[in-house]
Amino acid sequence: MPYKLKHFFDRRLIGSIAEDLERVHPEFDTQRFVSACVSGLSRLELIARAAHIAEVMQRELPQPYPRALSVLMKSLGPELEHSESFGMAPFRYLPYTLLAWFDG
Repeated sequence: MPYKLKHFFDRRLIGSIAEDLERVHPEFDTQRFVSACVSGLSRLELIARAAHIAEVMQRELPQPYPRALSVLMKSLGPELEHSESFGMAPFRYLPYTLLAWFDG
């Protein structure tokens, strides 16, 4: 069976995102986040999977918005000087870009 691009967003990658968030925000419930993210994941395509992860991320991050944004920014790690040789790795941050936060 050929690899489908949508499978990039799988339980392992979601767990990795959760670990990054928990590293900078120890109260983050990794198990609840992963469980909510993988629920219904199999029926979704690539962008819908990323959007689903973003929705769960938004629910699970601390409030208010500035606090959630601080956790997200710290979880990204150090800035990369280039990304040409990283293949799909930077794509793991697609859910971050789909967050529907607004400060209002």
